[in-house]
Amino acid sequence: MPKYLLKKTLKKALRVITKAFSHRARFGREHRDITIISNNCIAGFLYNDFHIPYNSPTVGLQFTQKGFVRFCRDFESYIALPLTAHPNPSEIEFHNLGGDKINFPVGKLGDLTLFLQHYKNVDEAAAAWAKRAQRISRSKVFFIFMAYDNTDASVIKEFQSLPLRNSLTLTLMERPDSPSSFPLLCGKEPWYSKDPNTRNPYYWRFDYIDWLKNCL
Repeated sequence: MPKYLLKKTLKKALRVITKAFSHRARFGREHRDITIISNNCIAGFLYNDFHIPYNSPTVGLQFTQKGFVRFCRDFESYIALPLTAHPNPSEIEFHNLGGDKINFPVGKLGDLTLFLQHYKNVDEAAAAWAKRAQRISRSKVFFIFMAYDNTDASVIKEFQSLPLRNSLTLTLMERPDSPSSFPLLCGKEPWYSKDPNTRNPYYWRFDYIDWLKNCL
């Protein structure tokens, strides 16, 4: 094998080994059955960081901000519904989430709109939703609401007032109107991009492992 290929292979192997023995992977080995319910892709990112299966149907999709609050309020009712195709999705709703064109499938869950950015079609998303809904660990459910810069304070307050056992509110910037939220302070960068100072993604500015352990 040429030296440059050997070097590349060794670097890749080292990254795999490092991740496998990281504190995040260790946490995942000890808590493989946690369910993380989120309004955007952060649940999927955390599952990947912990190296555990997707025990949540809210992976690879995005709710509207108000829609997620309604979903959490009537969680058991909504989780029992099938995911179907949306007949007339609104690009305005997607723009409000920071999106551009809707060039992906969009679903409906009762009266809720679900943007299915990471699925090929609604059938694939519906099958994944149904399968992962069966994996929910009712005693270990954690709700994460990521509010955006244009999210009304009343929506954040409504989420925080829900009788959820384990819930967390993240914001992208400081929100004086929501002192109970945790700001990721990522500026104009996406919340999942890497902080140039720490090389950790911005969303890891919050200590999820400490929070999860304290709630378990």
